[in-house]
Amino acid sequence: MKTSKKLILLVDDSRVNLLLGKNVLEKKYNVFTMSSAKKLFAFLLRNKADLILLDIDMPEMNGFEAIKILKEKPETRDVPVIFLSASTKTTDKATGLSLGAIDFVAKPYEPSRLIECIEAHLNPRHTSAARRTKRLSNTPGYLRAQTRRIPFRRNLCGLTF
Repeated sequence: MKTSKKLILLVDDSRVNLLLGKNVLEKKYNVFTMSSAKKLFAFLLRNKADLILLDIDMPEMNGFEAIKILKEKPETRDVPVIFLSASTKTTDKATGLSLGAIDFVAKPYEPSRLIECIEAHLNPRHTSAARRTKRLSNTPGYLRAQTRRIPFRRNLCGLTF
């Protein structure tokens, strides 16, 4: 049985970053690139994404404003968003996660690290976090583990504060 590639949207105002990101990801995923949040929203009117890689610093609408809109709409609120940003400020990381992003990857990124991060969120059953959650489901503390699961998944790619 052949499985189709997951659809990843890469949103960045830098053409170089779009080309680099697409080259890194296109062997494993269907990748569509767009240079603005406005183009992202137009694309999402007709298509459903499996994951969005979103830059923070963009003209017209930054990534924080874009994720707020994504998380307000029922048709896009469940699409995972990973911020890709040159910013290394802890406040940007915290803001992104508080707005609903599942992770934050600093640019420039190591290609293998980005793919690892994407895989961890698209295929959580293959991660050690998912294995731990599965083990916990057979214990009396399962409900407690479930309430902690979402914040834990947001840190699968090693984000620390």
